[in-house]
Amino acid sequence: MNNRDKIHNEAIEDLNKTYEQLLTDIHEELLHETRPQVDNIKHALKRIASFFTKKELESAKVQRLMNRFTVTVGVFTIVNVVVYLLSLFYKP
Repeated sequence: MNNRDKIHNEAIEDLNKTYEQLLTDIHEELLHETRPQVDNIKHALKRIASFFTKKELESAKVQRLMNRFTVTVGVFTIVNVVVYLLSLFYKP
């Protein structure tokens, strides 16, 4: 397995974690005692990037749902307006 595959697998694992797990990982990376502080920050930044990516993916999903909902409400509104206007002109 090359380095790129290893990084990809690590990113996928991070995206499958909960926010609490990612937050714990961030703190754990920052407080790692056997590495230099600069390396701790680099590792923590990887986890922070995963945290924000996960949040963005979920936000995009919610945005798509809201867009569909808005279009559906718009269609129902147009149908109701057309039905109302037709009822004004074609009274039985």
